[in-house]
Amino acid sequence: MIAALGADYGGRALVKTDMRTGRSWILTGLFEGRPYNALNDIAIDERGRIYFTDPRYLGWESIEQPGVAAYRSGPRRLGASRRCGLRQVHGILVSRTRGRCTSSSNDNGWWEFQKLHEGEKTLQGAHALFVYDLAARRHAQQPPRLQGL
Repeated sequence: MIAALGADYGGRALVKTDMRTGRSWILTGLFEGRPYNALNDIAIDERGRIYFTDPRYLGWESIEQPGVAAYRSGPRRLGASRRCGLRQVHGILVSRTRGRCTSSSNDNGWWEFQKLHEGEKTLQGAHALFVYDLAARRHAQQPPRLQGL
């Protein structure tokens, strides 16, 4: 079993558990030496690569990543390489036949909405569906918007 541990005292790591033995180990807990924001969604492709999102909706831990993103971790390599950056990523899907990764942006304009003061406004960001070509260069730039939501 693969689990994404979020923030709010959740561990902020990608963990694998052997369901027969109960043994667990961390696949990745840091990116470029800093903790993730709050791991959330997971997709695994046919080659065993794990794609996961790192948004930040709530939690009291410090935010040490420069933004939110989706990442990929290989089956024989611990750690992760950044695949795409969105302001607020939500959900991830890997297409076997098309070689694409799809994710949506649900940017409410605030990383930690529970800390908003009464009457405080946020600057809304993209609410859109994005598609990434997995054969593209290692650090993909902002993809074209496929469809506004």
